[in-house]
Amino acid sequence: MAKEPILTFILSKPDKFHCSFCGHGPDEGAFTLDGHVRDLIAAFEAHVERYHPKGEDFSQAAARIVREATEDH
Repeated sequence: MAKEPILTFILSKPDKFHCSFCGHGPDEGAFTLDGHVRDLIAAFEAHVERYHPKGEDFSQAAARIVREATEDH
């Protein structure tokens, strides 16, 4: 079974949810619940589509994104 990112919640950080592929840094894959849960889920889905479409962790995705941006120029 393929590993996929999961939206996680940590009790010691009650104001943020995190992407399991990005870790629990201050900004990497962090999401807040500012409105409805469906908005949080939509933001997470967009994050996964952009950064983890190939099942990559945060550093692998960041390297790919930089590589793709520099190849275009």
